[in-house]
Amino acid sequence: MYFPKVRARFWIDKTDYHWAKIDVETLGYDFLRRFLLRVAKGTRLTIEQAHVNQEVWLLKSVTLRASARVALIKSVHQELIITFSDYKKFQVDSRVVSAP
Repeated sequence: MYFPKVRARFWIDKTDYHWAKIDVETLGYDFLRRFLLRVAKGTRLTIEQAHVNQEVWLLKSVTLRASARVALIKSVHQELIITFSDYKKFQVDSRVVSAP
């Protein structure tokens, strides 16, 4: 298994059976040999989606709270929050034009 010390939880919408939220948390230190990265216990990634216009599921937010050690030399502590909103629906007319 690639990530043996990770716990993931999924929230599924009851009407569409589509995932609405994913929460991933590390349970202990994990060393990723390929990237020389040691991810600390408690690092958490949360991704949420919203059902927009009762038509499509689109990203609502991405939250990352992480601690890691890069190349066993430098410690990194990062918090990143990205929110998505004001989705607009566009309609476009198209036609096929033959080449001269």
